[in-house]
Amino acid sequence: MNQIIEAIAIHANRNPGNVALHSGARKVTYAAVQKNIWKLATVFIESDIRVFGLSMDNGIDWVLIDLAAQCAGITLVPLPPFFSTGQIEYIFGKANIDAVISIDRKVIPDKCTTVIIKELAPGVNLYKCAGNGNVYNLLKHTGKITFTSGTTGTPKGVCLTNESIARVANSLLAATQFVDIENHLSLLPLSTLLENIAGIYAPLLKGATCQVPSLNETGLTGSTGFDVIRMLECLERYQPDSVILLPQMLNDMVYAAESGIKIPGSLKFIAVGGGVISPSIIKRARTQKLPVYEGYGLSECGSVVALNTPQYDRPGSAGKPLNNIDVSLADDGEIMVKGNFMQGYLGGHAINNTEWLATGDIGEIDEDGYLYVTGRKKNIFITSFGRNVSPEWTESELINTSAIKQAVVFGEARPVNCAVIVPVSNYMDDQLIEVAIDLANKNLPDYARVYYWVKAKESFNLKNSLASTNGHPVREKIYKLYENEINHCYENLLISGSA
Repeated sequence: MNQIIEAIAIHANRNPGNVALHSGARKVTYAAVQKNIWKLATVFIESDIRVFGLSMDNGIDWVLIDLAAQCAGITLVPLPPFFSTGQIEYIFGKANIDAVISIDRKVIPDKCTTVIIKELAPGVNLYKCAGNGNVYNLLKHTGKITFTSGTTGTPKGVCLTNESIARVANSLLAATQFVDIENHLSLLPLSTLLENIAGIYAPLLKGATCQVPSLNETGLTGSTGFDVIRMLECLERYQPDSVILLPQMLNDMVYAAESGIKIPGSLKFIAVGGGVISPSIIKRARTQKLPVYEGYGLSECGSVVALNTPQYDRPGSAGKPLNNIDVSLADDGEIMVKGNFMQGYLGGHAINNTEWLATGDIGEIDEDGYLYVTGRKKNIFITSFGRNVSPEWTESELINTSAIKQAVVFGEARPVNCAVIVPVSNYMDDQLIEVAIDLANKNLPDYARVYYWVKAKESFNLKNSLASTNGHPVREKIYKLYENEINHCYENLLISGSA
């Protein structure tokens, strides 16, 4: 039996009245969860569904449908709320989705027809997509397909088995066993693999409570919108033991704490990941008594690969690898993993888990086994003085300042680096941006510092195609857009004859 479903059955038998899921005024016990997922699983099997998409806001119903799919042996494809219409259409065709559950008809292809299922919550419909499920190109035992677009507009489907997902969840429990997490609050979309595994499966394996309010309640909108005050109100309302934050969310939380805004005291563990994080922001968070621990992962490995914990903590690192995976470095510093990762990409060949998988990330491993992630291999550039620069390192220091919202650093074959800067406010005085850059440069060696900068006309986001769905800047497009201004900076350098 599926390990997560089996754990729920055990908890339902031992502690049937314990709360498994909590959202607003609604609470569902372990006994009720077990009953509901079996009922839904029966409906899904009778509906002859093999692959179905899930397009819903965070909430109890999202979790029940996800678990029922596992119980029924159906491949689930979460549809992120921040994906474009074109990306959703691409996913429908690529994954051969033959049914989808949603409350928003706009994300459903026209050829799909509504099937009313009384077991689903009011307003939640199942749509059958006739003719779309005739040919399946799934890799064997695929339980979930998570789509990640990286820095391109076309998402890549990562095929994962339910067994490999459960191994990650169990490894997270082992790594955090001394924290005693009884309530986890999901702030990120449940369609995000990290929140799905660490925020739902791990707590359910333990018998803890998953708090799953709507995204509007958590303060997160789309891939870039975030209201820190609303998030803090959510934390106060639910009083969780743990949460998962993206780097920008942590930055805003630290600024709020430093400004005197009260942070709820229930938190025992704040995991942060999804991008390179400045060590100084971790230090500032700890100064504000925020229990922040950095981690590292990628969808191809079922999300989390390494994590700092109270027992094994080295600020500046991504922590020690979980016990379900081996990590090493290639000769050029690329991080390699082995032991527990995807079946392969959708439409591609199966991957052998006994072989090393290249992550595309560059890093280091110290003598005590802590992993350091310095950036993406493809983003590294070499200055005209022969120095290798990982731009994410410099960018994390820039974003850590109070004046800079986004930054992208360039310097390939140049003597010094130039940054395209998005300030916190469009009306910010240039002198304040200069001060922020000077502060960031103090934490960097000379070859990684920013000597010139260009003020961006607008933020980098999905709407203008300057950011991917996971919020990462699309460097090639940003460079092309600001190429003339960047070149002008270096013309001034040539005129002055010095850096």
